[in-house]
Amino acid sequence: MYRRSRRLKAISRSLLITAVVVIIVVAAIIAYLALPPTKTTTSPTTSVTSTTTTTTTTTSPSAKTLKLWIQAYASPIDRQKWEQVYKEFEEKTGIKVQVSEFSAADLVAKFTAVLESGVPETYPDLYAWSTTFNVMWASKGQLEPLDDIVDWLYKNWGNDIVDQNFQMCKWIGPDGNRRYYAVSVGFVTQSLFVRQDILEKAGLTLDDLSTFDRFNRSLYILRDKLKEMNLNMFPLDIQVSAVAPTDGTYDYWLIWRLFSGVEPVDASGKIYVNDTQAHFDAHAKATALLSKWYKDGIISKAALTEAEVDNNVNFLTGRSVMTPNGVASIYVQAKAQHPEWKIAVIPFPENPASGASKTVITEIRPYLIPAGLPSSRLENAKAFLKFILNRTNYEKWFGTQGGFGWLDAPFYKSLLDKEPYLTDPVWKGVREGVLHGTMDPATIRPSFSQLHARSFFMLTASKVMLDVMTPQEAAQAIVKEIYSAVASYDKGFKA
Repeated sequence: MYRRSRRLKAISRSLLITAVVVIIVVAAIIAYLALPPTKTTTSPTTSVTSTTTTTTTTTSPSAKTLKLWIQAYASPIDRQKWEQVYKEFEEKTGIKVQVSEFSAADLVAKFTAVLESGVPETYPDLYAWSTTFNVMWASKGQLEPLDDIVDWLYKNWGNDIVDQNFQMCKWIGPDGNRRYYAVSVGFVTQSLFVRQDILEKAGLTLDDLSTFDRFNRSLYILRDKLKEMNLNMFPLDIQVSAVAPTDGTYDYWLIWRLFSGVEPVDASGKIYVNDTQAHFDAHAKATALLSKWYKDGIISKAALTEAEVDNNVNFLTGRSVMTPNGVASIYVQAKAQHPEWKIAVIPFPENPASGASKTVITEIRPYLIPAGLPSSRLENAKAFLKFILNRTNYEKWFGTQGGFGWLDAPFYKSLLDKEPYLTDPVWKGVREGVLHGTMDPATIRPSFSQLHARSFFMLTASKVMLDVMTPQEAAQAIVKEIYSAVASYDKGFKA
């Protein structure tokens, strides 16, 4: 039993965090509904929290326009590549691309709000490419089916396509049937970034991170060695706050899988979060581990309030030794900004005790079209998709130097089977992740998509960190909420 005063103090802290998050989210939604996007300049090494509107050329009154909403560019290289694509598309079609940039959380909030309004005049023509609510929007009939685009791709280049890229776009519609409600332009892999140079200064090697027991032991060695070396760093950056929904939720499932040895949801939609006692207990073990790491100084005390890409920032500014993340959004910048660093990208460790293999979560970068657009706008949107997916155009804009921006790997096999994906240790790891990685459950079931967007799992874990919940209580709350979401959002789901 905890003392009453301690419990009240912990509850107060938790309520304060929750209140702040709610205020921020509500204020953001109200502000974006009330005001048009405003142009700002954002450094690629800071969290993107503002909205930017970018136009590629001067608009003439008669020019056709394609309204594109995107997650803010990850870097200047990312912006440069895409703006060249928009320019060439306009030159070929006469359709001008008008781009509005948002942070990931604001993009989801804004798009959700206009979809719920049911007013097509407020919709963008295309949306790219946060992944939190996509499956839910499809299940509610708010997305345009894109089977014709996928059929066109396979008819022309089917033998050269990594099938998983489009299988992960096949979601349950309002009629309970699976259709292609998105087209993805490539992959991102959630791997573990490691400052290998710091690891070696601490007397450790990558092999010391290969199993969970060795990994966990190495975190504590690192913590002590960092203090001895007077390095103001923490061993691991795991985002556990309510304003870091995407990375934090991935991290939860990576840790849960260490103890369960299985995926929470398989490709058919079958759920494994509570089918055995061991799988239920994995929730308690995962939240207990996060709490221990937090209290022991393995992860930062600021982890409860970090937002969106703060783990990227912490790694790029030398404040963390390791963090799970997509590769290109950190690696390209790290190579340019810190060529002296020795960086490794590895899978999350295996755990022989549970049977968990080494893990990389693979996800897609999907373009969506809202349902209900007038035919002319729908045609423009599909014309853009065909332009960027065309094999010749695709190789031109993706390039042959590896991933960039928010993209780690191409979906064309012939590009994935070229350098740098064959011998470069980082990009080779990305290729293996694409071909053998596991799927994010949020891309399979609407219920998990909804819970992902709410940061429910890490919010629950944070209550264990603050001693508001026991790990067992957290496990019960997580399982209960999962099945409540399944009942509410997975109607007609055929698993």
